[in-house]
Amino acid sequence: MKQSRNLPAVFGLPDEILEEIVAELDQHKDLISFALASRLCAALVIPHHTEYRILRVRHPLPNMWAHLARRADLARNVREVHICERHNYLSPDHYPNTLIDMNIDSAFTNAEESVRIRNICEALSHMRRLQVFTWSWMDVLGQQRPTSHPNHENAVTTTLSKLPALEKLNLSGKFALHALSSQMDTSSMTYPVSPQPRFVTLSPRLYTILGLESC
Repeated sequence: MKQSRNLPAVFGLPDEILEEIVAELDQHKDLISFALASRLCAALVIPHHTEYRILRVRHPLPNMWAHLARRADLARNVREVHICERHNYLSPDHYPNTLIDMNIDSAFTNAEESVRIRNICEALSHMRRLQVFTWSWMDVLGQQRPTSHPNHENAVTTTLSKLPALEKLNLSGKFALHALSSQMDTSSMTYPVSPQPRFVTLSPRLYTILGLESC
């Protein structure tokens, strides 16, 4: 399609430059508007960008996390991640599935919890443009904590604390049950999350642990 003489001059740019231009579009609605401009525009953004701006998941989805851990080129475009309870129907699920390689990403080992958490952390580490992270884990029968082991929870929060573009961090539920208060652990080593984002929403217990004033 790029060989056509009727295309705008911008499509004469190298593919990697076009990819970077499209990657700067934050909003899903802007991606759709761009895709509607032409078949070439659609080919650029669907599904490589339209499925990689907002993630909202209510299930473990080990194959998806394995996919995002393996495909840094796609994970880097994610702007929002929302992990919530299975019974949370406030918003529809939204996550990539078109480009998942079922032969690789659906390997049995990826369903093992420690591997799944490792893939989550690897995927998050690729998301250098991530702006919003929400993790809600309220009233889950049989699983009060958001992870099966404190080290898993710590691994996720450590990864989040290193993301340069993160603006909003929301944690709601029984997080940091293993952590010491800020008076006993002044460096927050038992719960490695830093209130770097501009807007932080934490459960009351986390405010106490981190020595923050609730807002």
